[in-house]
Amino acid sequence: MQAYRLHTKGLRIFYLLVSGFCLYSAGMSFYMQRQEHGLMSLGVFFLLWGLMNLDGVLGLSLSEMSLATALLLAVAGPILGTVHRFYFTYLWWDSFIHGISGFLLVAVGFSLPESKLMRGKADWGFHQRMVLAFLFSMAAASFWELWEFMWDQLLGMDLPGDTLITGISSHLLGVGEGVGRIEDIRLVTIDKRPLPFEGYLDIGLIDTMMDTLSHLIGAVLFCALASSTRFKRLRRFTRLFINQGVMGD
Repeated sequence: MQAYRLHTKGLRIFYLLVSGFCLYSAGMSFYMQRQEHGLMSLGVFFLLWGLMNLDGVLGLSLSEMSLATALLLAVAGPILGTVHRFYFTYLWWDSFIHGISGFLLVAVGFSLPESKLMRGKADWGFHQRMVLAFLFSMAAASFWELWEFMWDQLLGMDLPGDTLITGISSHLLGVGEGVGRIEDIRLVTIDKRPLPFEGYLDIGLIDTMMDTLSHLIGAVLFCALASSTRFKRLRRFTRLFINQGVMGD
């Protein structure tokens, strides 16, 4: 299998650092008998290797900025977020990761016409690439939410985060075809046992929608900056994430 070319010494060092951090997190997790986190850390370790070999496998050559950001996101989500509990310590961490992911995946989408699967099949103009990149980014967001839902249903991993709310609306609570609503929920009991918090537990819907919205904001931001003619410095910033020759002037 052809290996991805490591462009610079800085990128090689960064790859080794994040890979080493994955192995450290795996060892720490297994030592603390948190096998799921250990296996997750090892999975991310191999994911990093896969990202560094995208060129050889798919012919998808990313810019160094995009590749470095992808490596960072691969560690920031599962390792920092779950294993080291950033998701619970910093409540904004999940939205931040999804926003950056939306931004990055649009940049990846711009390079798709140069991949082995699409190369030479069409003459892609700038606006066509823009639409393709945006749709690719949002499709990836949808796939991720389905992935979280699958593991939640199969293994009860609770990947979609829960949210405490104080009011719910439902047709099941209404009369006839109306929608009923319960306000100011403070106590919920299950089998005569009260839950140890105030409010009603939303099991994932709000988290899924907020993740998708954060991803959408990141994707729209990249598209807006990449096509901007007024803010040229910001437009040049987006070009750091795109291989030379893909975007026009």
